[in-house]
Amino acid sequence: MAGKAKKKPAGKGKAAPTKAKKPKAKVAAKSAAKGKPKGKLAAKGKATPKKVMKAKPASKAAKPKAVAKPKTAAKPKAAAKPTKPTSGGGALVQGEILAMARQVYGDLPDARLLALDPNDVDEMDPATFYEMIGEKFGVTGDPTKQNFAGFGGTIKQLIEFVGSRWDGKTRGDAPMPPQEWLDEFVHPATERVPEQAEPLDEPLLD
Repeated sequence: MAGKAKKKPAGKGKAAPTKAKKPKAKVAAKSAAKGKPKGKLAAKGKATPKKVMKAKPASKAAKPKAVAKPKTAAKPKAAAKPTKPTSGGGALVQGEILAMARQVYGDLPDARLLALDPNDVDEMDPATFYEMIGEKFGVTGDPTKQNFAGFGGTIKQLIEFVGSRWDGKTRGDAPMPPQEWLDEFVHPATERVPEQAEPLDEPLLD
């Protein structure tokens, strides 16, 4: 049998040396040394680029106001047409022209005088009668009309023409041909003109 090993007495022999613990301050210093300072981290780390605010484009320039066109000169107003005679004017023109026609062409009824065309009376130029009427009422002829500048036609038409151009005021004195000549030549010639009475179904003028 193997012999039992003898235990060495505890007191005798060299004690195993225990390792001395390092001071905590150094450990802290080392750990501190291992760690990187925050300042450096901030320096080494990539700086996040700040967002550059894009400048808003300037608002569109206001369109220049249109330059007002110069006003054209107003056209001169056409001369006002002679106004129609006022109430009673038409009757006055008709009465006076019939009286003059009766003196020149003979004492005939109104209906026959109104239907008479002075150009049908051979013994007297109708222009003479029209000139008398024009001077009496201050009326001139219409150059655009061919039949004696508007005076021509029946006496009824003559009254309508003069009444449309009369100013309602002028009433001059018209020279009358010699009465003896009228009685001897013009009145008999008028009697020979065929009667062409026109029905008076409507008034000549207002």
